[in-house]
Amino acid sequence: MRFMTAFAFVAAVTVCIAGEISVSDVEIKQDISTRIVTVSYTLGANPAIVTVDFLTNSVSIGEENFSNVKGDVNRLVTGGGDTRLHGSLRSRGPTVCLVRAF
Repeated sequence: MRFMTAFAFVAAVTVCIAGEISVSDVEIKQDISTRIVTVSYTLGANPAIVTVDFLTNSVSIGEENFSNVKGDVNRLVTGGGDTRLHGSLRSRGPTVCLVRAF
């Protein structure tokens, strides 16, 4: 338990020292016939670990419905440029993409 608390503290301090992390210009495109989704976004100047979630009616569609997403996601991404991820998405109806960086 002490290790986990110390790790969380070190991680929080590291983020504060590293600077501000920002994601902007998120755009999602989906081919209706193949359900392939492409998400592009701009990551600020600092590197960050980027994760993604897809929502329908403000509820996550669940990772099992987009587990094959590849590209600049679920890993440390170098900051300062345009980035992209893609994969097939099993969802019906309007879908919102939530990109998080930390």
